[in-house]
Formats: sequence, C-alpha cells, structure tokens
Amino acid sequence: RSIGPLQISRAYWRDSGMEGRYEDCLDLGYARRVVAAFMQRWRPGAWACHDAEVIARLHNGGPRGMQKQSTMRYWLRVKRVLELQRH
Repeated sequence: RSIGPLQISRAYWRDSGMEGRYEDCLDLGYARRVVAAFMQRWRPGAWACHDAEVIARLHNGGPRGMQKQSTMRYWLRVKRVLELQRH
C-alpha cells in the first residue's frame, strides 16, 4: 500500500501536491520532498519548528494523525530512535 524508503501511500503523495509520478517516491530525495510538501501543507508550523511528534504522527496517520490514538505507538518508536541518536 505504501512505497519507497519513507513508505508513502498514494493518498499521501496526492495530498502533498508534488508533481511527478507516484512511483517517484521510490527515490529517497523525491520522497523527502514529498514529506516536506505534505507537512508544509498540513502543519507548516510544526514543520518549521521541527516538532518531531507532530511530524511523526501526521506522517503515520495523515492530516488528522494527531487526533488518532493509533499514531501514538508509531510516535513512541520514533521518539526512542531520536533519543538513541542523541546519546
């Protein structure tokens, strides 16, 4: 259902407004630009201040990811990785 190194779904890609083809999400550079465009569309403030929780939960759950309890598990996994990288 999702493709590429950042596991982007077709709906996520469409929401990002990026030009190109969905299959371009297989390329890491393009996939990063898709994520940036998606975040700037739905939560530009969180993207600008690097709010990792909001970014992770939106990436996992879509535009209403912060309202979904199901995205908390994903966020906690991301948080652990970020904490390990700090040490």
